Amino acid sequence: GKMVSMKHNLNNGDTVEILTSNKQKPKKEWLKYVRTSKAKSRIRSWLKRQQRDRSLASGKRMLEREIEKYSADDTGRKQYHRKMEHVLTTFDLKDEEHLLVALGYGQISLESVMIEVFGAAAVKTRGNSSQGDKREIDDEFVRAKLTSDA
Repeated sequence: GKMVSMKHNLNNGDTVEILTSNKQKPKKEWLKYVRTSKAKSRIRSWLKRQQRDRSLASGKRMLEREIEKYSADDTGRKQYHRKMEHVLTTFDLKDEEHLLVALGYGQISLESVMIEVFGAAAVKTRGNSSQGDKREIDDEFVRAKLTSDA
């Protein structure tokens, strides 16, 4: 047989050998080539799960960095955990994982979470985070978003 691209249209009776690799991952562009709704559904599901995982990791990094700005020791983290139920109730979220994903997706602002944990006065007096910190977080989110669209 001969090698053909993914774009090649198959005809009835064509025999194909599918080459697989453990390193290969579904890509968004594959949705243009697959025909069955089952295949499309599985690709979309995989892509969505990957984006969620990236948003979870991004939300966790952003939150950890921000909490560290409130205390050099562990008191900021302890305060965050003490206020967890309040934060989840305020944002109508099921658990901390949902909070981190929402932060990663940008559905909830980091500042609003910090206000719920440390209070508006503490957030205001902590000093506005430097533009460098904000820019670093924004760049991180953009990189995560760009890789998910690729």
